[in-house]
Amino acid sequence: MSDSAPVVADLLIRYGPDMDRTLRTVIGYRDDPIHRMVRYHLGWIDEHGHTGDFSRGKGLRSTLCLLACEAIAGDHHPALPAAAALELLHSFTLAHDDVMDHDVLRHGRPTVWKLWGEAQAINTGDMLYAHAFSALTDFADPAVAARATRLLADTCVTIVEGQSADIQFEQRDDVTVDEYLAMVARKTAALIGTSLRLGALAAGAPPSFENGLADFGQFMGIAFQIRDDMLGTWGDPSVTGKPVGEDLRRKKKTLPVLALQRLADARGRSQMSEIFSAENPTDPQIEVVLDLMEKFQVRDDVRRLADTYTDRALQALANLPAQFSERPDLAALIDYFTARQV
Repeated sequence: MSDSAPVVADLLIRYGPDMDRTLRTVIGYRDDPIHRMVRYHLGWIDEHGHTGDFSRGKGLRSTLCLLACEAIAGDHHPALPAAAALELLHSFTLAHDDVMDHDVLRHGRPTVWKLWGEAQAINTGDMLYAHAFSALTDFADPAVAARATRLLADTCVTIVEGQSADIQFEQRDDVTVDEYLAMVARKTAALIGTSLRLGALAAGAPPSFENGLADFGQFMGIAFQIRDDMLGTWGDPSVTGKPVGEDLRRKKKTLPVLALQRLADARGRSQMSEIFSAENPTDPQIEVVLDLMEKFQVRDDVRRLADTYTDRALQALANLPAQFSERPDLAALIDYFTARQV
């Protein structure tokens, strides 16, 4: 594919002002501690309440929602309530994820729990969750608002199922790649598929459009999470804002770990088991695991699986009606978000 970054930058410029205005309207202007934490988490202010140009999320889910609506209806504006809800719901999951994973940085800044404690981070996530569903009431058609609310609520259930499975995997030594993929389909891919489905719903598209777009999003979401696992293992700290091997330190059953278990010889598996049985793996132990991954070509194996799902997403895109399959910006989004460095 051609360089996708300029295409994605254009999309963010196209939708950015409308999204920012919609999100700020939904959050409102209450100047209390919990809403300041919400604004901090969203990247609007620093920990002292001062506004600035802080690093924020990529806006993948809202962009997909608005793009789907625009492809069908010729206008992205009808989907703004859904796009805002998606971003706020995703932000809610991240606030809680940071507590569960004890991540101290997000986008290069201290996480909410690190600054204000775990209880307030949970409150921040809860507030974002509430505002997400509030955003859906801005749909002009009550029937669309009701269906969007049900879709988002059902997706929340799916996400929590996936997150729960991910946590359970940390206590197991027999997790399979198929179990991992099923977990990823729920924890990450479900919301991406719903993002496209909500865009189609806002545009008044028939169910066949919704289903085709959801399939496209599901495959892209799995490829996206595999890439995220790769960054959690091999990402450049100066780019990702997290230490090398961060997922390994937490002993998470990411795809690189599962691939190493499958590809390593008996001695390698024994070394890996010994390291992961340690309460807190040391930096030298993490280096041993990374060396084993290099020895058994784990990165290439993981990349091949990511490419498989990227290809499936592209095929799903090709199967969609012309207003989707002929849009290079959708293909560019796949390229950008499955080959990203952050």
